[in-house]
Amino acid sequence: VQGVAMDEMLVVRVINALGQEVAGNSFNPARTSLKVDIRDLPKGIYQVQVRGEESGENVSFFNVLVR
Repeated sequence: VQGVAMDEMLVVRVINALGQEVAGNSFNPARTSLKVDIRDLPKGIYQVQVRGEESGENVSFFNVLVR
């Protein structure tokens, strides 16, 4: 993971069109993978943000379509 230490916790946030966090979790990528359940979210496009918990560095972000 570029921009953060390998042992740093990562925060995954799912953001709706209004800028509200509607789902998310923290995990250590060196020790585990992460699943965020978005099955119950209303239809729409959401932004998924991944960033370092301590550094605040953005690791990745992408859009997800819930149908």
